[in-house]
Amino acid sequence: MTVTAAAQKHDNFWPATFQERGAVVPFTTPVLAFSRVRQQEERGLELLVPGLAGGRDTYIIPWRSLPSVFVMTVHDRVLREEIEVLPASNPGDIRHASLKVESTGLAGSNNAQAAKQATGDDDSEKLLTNFFLVTEAVKQLSGGKLQIGPADLTHDAGRANIKAILSRIAAMFRLNADEFYARLESWAGTVAPIGVPGLNYTCRLRQLIADIADYADDLETWSDRDLSDVSDSARVCVRIAEETSSTARTIATGVDRYAEDMRGTFADWEGNLTRLQALMEKLSWILDGWRPIVTLWRETDRGNREMAQDAVAEMLRLMPVMPRREVGSRARRTWGDLSQSLYRTRVRTHEDWLSGKVDIELVLRLERFKAIGHERQKR
Repeated sequence: MTVTAAAQKHDNFWPATFQERGAVVPFTTPVLAFSRVRQQEERGLELLVPGLAGGRDTYIIPWRSLPSVFVMTVHDRVLREEIEVLPASNPGDIRHASLKVESTGLAGSNNAQAAKQATGDDDSEKLLTNFFLVTEAVKQLSGGKLQIGPADLTHDAGRANIKAILSRIAAMFRLNADEFYARLESWAGTVAPIGVPGLNYTCRLRQLIADIADYADDLETWSDRDLSDVSDSARVCVRIAEETSSTARTIATGVDRYAEDMRGTFADWEGNLTRLQALMEKLSWILDGWRPIVTLWRETDRGNREMAQDAVAEMLRLMPVMPRREVGSRARRTWGDLSQSLYRTRVRTHEDWLSGKVDIELVLRLERFKAIGHERQKR
């Protein structure tokens, strides 16, 4: 089956919602790399592939048709099957499925190690965030009169002291210590990807927000030195990155406010937990697809003009645009202009990727980017 026979084609695609935009799938088959999957009520799962064969259009391909349309790597075939049985196709579920498949070694031993490390880092973020919330709750809700520290966890007397203190704090909200701690655990599990203010550790999404801002600054500096038409494309990428990092920071600030007012958060726990979950879900959608873009530019030799220009063309193809219904009326005009600019400047030739052959060099490059993308850049 050919691509044109299996796919629908959309020109100037500007989705209305995050769900319509879809979540990025880290396939290693070059033509499918960083395309997006979405769930349609009538048609089921679909894959959205932007800039196919150097065009400006987005091709929408039925999920079930992928193996008959493309020559997929073994890793991608397994990942496709894993995603097919997920209850939802959101960024978090796609990431978990990807880490699960990568940890088997199908994308190479380096990726397997990086996936296992990323899973361990996720667990560490949750533990550190949980302990920080416990200590901060005790500090804020006792007016600074009570406190606990890591040393209390190392012996029986310390642990008994923690439970006694939590019992006193929990009573303020007509809870026992176990119930109060369970709420703190739920809170930590919700916000762990970004952490909490004051935590002596930069969690994954907070780091990514900072990395996107750094990416925008660095790419703008490069575009000022490049005298070709590619510099205009780079500036489009810069503007999208700046708008994205600004929006993400606003959401992150909203998440942080709950930790800065523990009493207010617990006073309406059910409502505030729902609002926290909604903020974190929106943040994960906003940042979805940015790690490979940041990694691609970080790994590009800026001194190699042709390589840097090729990287800009590829980043332009991958640029995530905020859906029109997910932003306010003022921001919608900005994103509408950016969407138009992106469509006008999107140029990339992928003809070799459609030849039916698997380009081993490109596959290995994508696998390396996947491994590097899991690494935490400590701040």
